Amino acid sequence: MYLLLSWGSLSGQVSAVDQRVDVNLATQKQLERIRGVGPVTARLILGSRRQLGGFRNYDEINAVPKLSRTAADRIRREMKLEWPPAGPQAETGERKDSK
Repeated sequence: MYLLLSWGSLSGQVSAVDQRVDVNLATQKQLERIRGVGPVTARLILGSRRQLGGFRNYDEINAVPKLSRTAADRIRREMKLEWPPAGPQAETGERKDSK
């Protein structure tokens, strides 16, 4: 996980800004910022997200084809998850298996 530290302007306190990537909202380029994720893996993550209708929990990253357990664990440490997905890049808030 990467954290950006900044000084508070008046208080002099250090605050941490969450720099994890939301896998339900991220573009391919944003996914590629995760250590160990290149263009091919990012496309596979996007394909799984589209197929699932979004990731509901961290374990669903294991549904990404050709992604080893070790790589999935590493990616999980640098991602965050918003469910239901919201925002302009979200595919849909409805899961295919929820019908």
